[in-house]
Amino acid sequence: MHSREAQIDENLFFRMFPPPEYLRMPSFGVDISDHSVRFIGLGEKRGKKFLKRFGQRNIPDGALSYGDIKDRKTLAEILKELVQTEHLSFIRCSLPEEKAYLFKTDVPILNAEETRDNIAFQLEENVPIKVADAVFDYVFLPPHEEEGQSREAVVSVFPKAMVDSYLSLYKEAGMTVLSFEMEACPIARALVAKKDPSCYMIVDFGRQRTGLSIVERGVVQFASTVDVGGNILTGAIQKQFNVSFDEAEQIKHEGTFVGHGVHREFFSTLMNSISALSDEINKHYVYWHTHPDKKGRKPTPIRKIILCGGDVNLSGLVEHLSLILKTRVELGNVWLNILSLDQELPAMPFSTSLSYAAAIGLSLRGL
Repeated sequence: MHSREAQIDENLFFRMFPPPEYLRMPSFGVDISDHSVRFIGLGEKRGKKFLKRFGQRNIPDGALSYGDIKDRKTLAEILKELVQTEHLSFIRCSLPEEKAYLFKTDVPILNAEETRDNIAFQLEENVPIKVADAVFDYVFLPPHEEEGQSREAVVSVFPKAMVDSYLSLYKEAGMTVLSFEMEACPIARALVAKKDPSCYMIVDFGRQRTGLSIVERGVVQFASTVDVGGNILTGAIQKQFNVSFDEAEQIKHEGTFVGHGVHREFFSTLMNSISALSDEINKHYVYWHTHPDKKGRKPTPIRKIILCGGDVNLSGLVEHLSLILKTRVELGNVWLNILSLDQELPAMPFSTSLSYAAAIGLSLRGL
């Protein structure tokens, strides 16, 4: 594919601009990971958003590994079942952060086509993918006062072959993809208040890995993944108490991470694993604060760290991380941009909702 034509599929994958009637079709946010696929549908009536329905299907080990599709047949069957039973025909999907590249660049003030050409020209200077093999999207940052003839853009890039493989998988299952996004972006859309320009670190503590991202001026500007996840905690409990994986999972979620009284043994079991997580968070936290941008501007201080994911419900974890990291840490509120918990409770337990941040953010984009 000619370099100038390399991004002709971009709108198909990221910003599809079909007729207005098409955009109004009901769509679901679908977040797929190595071990599960979660979906959620949001609705809006008279300006008020509400939860329509949600659900999860487990994915067998090895069918999807670090974002790579290994067992297409099994994954397609799981997705087909969702089409048949949940009517998930039109969807907005996440793509794994492990496969993404993110960079920030200055772009002259141009028309849309010239802007895309300009970014495409810069692509190979910033990521190890040829333009012809890449699919990219970009978002402009709200301008600084000193900016004149250019604007800052944050560019996300994926290998085209990977995006094609996901698109064909969903198509095989009978689903129509309206948009793809790097997973960190819909998570931020769910957890950060709309138009909030403050700087936050988001920690998505999953089963196999943890996603770390930094959001400023409403845009994800940094994203990374580390191989520290809830399975490490589960494995430590299995070894300590000589129990099965399922029993260890139960102990993990029913126990407490407070180092006193009857729970001291449990605390000691998890300490090393939690320390590995806090070390990774701290490393990225320090990096952000000690690296000015290309124009020499000091980074905006991180206001707080927001936790989400299936394993952040461990009692005492927030307090422990706050103490170790010496900064404010709190559990995220995925309903922040949907409804007020003071006035209405959604038909989803709060502990469960923390696993649905990406799916909720994807569905929010549809509204």
